[in-house]
Amino acid sequence: MTSASASPHDQFFKELMTQPGVACAFLRERLPEAVTALFADTEPRLEAGSFVDPEFRSQHSDLLFSMDLTSGDPALIYILFEHKSYPDAMVAFQLLRYVIAIWYRYLTGGGGKPLPVIIPMVVYHGAEPWNVPLGFSALFDPALFDPERALAGIVPDFRYFLSDLGSQADHELSRFALLRSGLMALKHATRDADLVSIEAIVTAEIWHDLFCGVVIKYIFRAFRQIDRDEAIRLLTTIKEKAGPAMVSNIAQEWIDEGKAMGLLQGIVEGMEQGVAQGMKQGVAQGMEQGIAEGREQGVAQGQARLLTRQLARRFGPLPAEVTSRINEAGTETLDTWGERLLDARTLDEVFAPEKASLS
Repeated sequence: MTSASASPHDQFFKELMTQPGVACAFLRERLPEAVTALFADTEPRLEAGSFVDPEFRSQHSDLLFSMDLTSGDPALIYILFEHKSYPDAMVAFQLLRYVIAIWYRYLTGGGGKPLPVIIPMVVYHGAEPWNVPLGFSALFDPALFDPERALAGIVPDFRYFLSDLGSQADHELSRFALLRSGLMALKHATRDADLVSIEAIVTAEIWHDLFCGVVIKYIFRAFRQIDRDEAIRLLTTIKEKAGPAMVSNIAQEWIDEGKAMGLLQGIVEGMEQGVAQGMKQGVAQGMEQGIAEGREQGVAQGQARLLTRQLARRFGPLPAEVTSRINEAGTETLDTWGERLLDARTLDEVFAPEKASLS
């Protein structure tokens, strides 16, 4: 799957499923016990490649795992991740296409008979309940499957397993903290953000795991509304409980990926600067004041960096005086300029209050 077609849901789901032990826990919790009883006591292995057609990549993403069965035979588990907000009535048809493509790759890669068993599974996190039948036969006239009819046994049929995250309470999504946190984030990303707090998703059980930073980043990208103060409280708590190094590692990961958002980066930098200033003052009151001032300064720095990049991309290299003004501005001023950037035709229009030309 190309990065151009990737959605935040798609990227996060794949990152979640590739965490150590997560795929194994997910499959054993989500598939029927009669099926998982056939699995050997080994970890599922992620297979390379995607089988989703380009025209469907804004709606689906996929993962293919190989498993060993207790019989010694191989099995493949194909997970189709539905990141539309509503159920897809043709998902069984799409699954059939992808299953055939997987068998074709197996055969052209040197595999022979017997073909490996493929277990199809759909993971859905949309707000509407999944009301689509789980059998391929639902796409046909039911009379064709009457055993008394001549076409019975000729029309193909199969069933897929469904994991509808919205049909379960948050605490029932998984027994494992990291997996439960990730599934909660996916579930609530398509719902009213007020129904759950960030602290309910990023719990103390995963504070020491670097993946908590991935969860927080996904929440900021995918949720409709985010309370900045809530995020500050969460990161402050993680710093206090898991240590400043954890917050720094989270921030560096966002920056290294080139996806750090100005607000998040500003929050983290502000926390670090505030702590440093408070420690120099040597008293609790000074530390509290330093943290507050550092947060505000950090947010402004993050916004300034983001606005500078956006302006340069829109209007080309910026004059030194413009860069200086941006770096010295407060958060409210930066917000105003950022809003004007959306409609401005020239650099002057962004900084309209000053009539003098800036170019």
